[in-house]
Amino acid sequence: MDSPGNQPKSGYIGPALFSVILHLGIAGLAFLGWSAHTPPTPVVPHMQAMVIDAETLKQMTKPQPKPAVKKEEPKREEEQQKKQQDQEKQRQEELKRQEQAKQEAERKAAAEKKREQEAIALKKKQEEERKKKEEEKRQEDEKRKAEEKKKAEEKRKAEEERKKKDAERKKKEEEKRLAEQKQKELERQMKEAREKKRQEELKKAEELKMAQEAAEYERRLQEQLEAESSAQRQQRELTEVEKYKALIYSSLVQAWLQPPGEIKGLKAELQLQLLPTGELLSVKVVKSSGNSAFDQSAIGAANAVRKYSVPSDPGLFNREFRNVTIIFSPK
Repeated sequence: MDSPGNQPKSGYIGPALFSVILHLGIAGLAFLGWSAHTPPTPVVPHMQAMVIDAETLKQMTKPQPKPAVKKEEPKREEEQQKKQQDQEKQRQEELKRQEQAKQEAERKAAAEKKREQEAIALKKKQEEERKKKEEEKRQEDEKRKAEEKKKAEEKRKAEEERKKKDAERKKKEEEKRLAEQKQKELERQMKEAREKKRQEELKKAEELKMAQEAAEYERRLQEQLEAESSAQRQQRELTEVEKYKALIYSSLVQAWLQPPGEIKGLKAELQLQLLPTGELLSVKVVKSSGNSAFDQSAIGAANAVRKYSVPSDPGLFNREFRNVTIIFSPK
């Protein structure tokens, strides 16, 4: 049993503990409100050991008598509660402000992310458009190169065809020249053979001492030779006429520009008046093709030739080429 003198002292322990706990609670709330603005500082926990004997422990655990309640205590507690409420209200408002700031930061972060995504999307779209334009340009370049290659190939084939025709024409001209040369050689051999035969016959006539008969025989032989030479000359001139007409026709075809429209099967008869130098004096259509454009193109071709090939023999030129008629019908 404790003595009556100790009871008034232990009766104040409970209210004192309550007051300490209350102040600690208020201090904790204030600290929470302040820590919302100030980052927490790491606190190193400290432990302190104390040796307590059995009597002291018994005194600490003994119920304490309640202190006498003063008249000012309810008012102070009310003010303390109001202060705690104000602090709680401030803490709630601070939490609300922090939440709003957090939401605003999140909104700004979302907006920034959206802007970045839009910028990325725009850059991607621009890159795709650039690649698309580059692809279109590449295809256009390939198409242009293909067309240029095609035109070059067509030009090459046309040039080959022209060279082929020129080669064929030159071949025919060479064959004709060789034929004429062969014909001349044949004529020379025949003339030599005839002369040899005449000499032999004259010698025979002399040997037979038949001068009169030999002379008559020689006269007849000479007439025969002249008749044969005239026929050969006509044949040669006929060959020359065909040759130079072919050369004139070839010059016309090379200088001719084909008019628009269908010309298959058309032919016009032209009369060319030439000078011995091969220059054209005049040209006219003596028989129309029925197509005025074709007739005019033939006249244009005749005027475009600067100089025609004509025979050097004046007699042959005057008879056949001073006024020569050509049937113009290119294929």
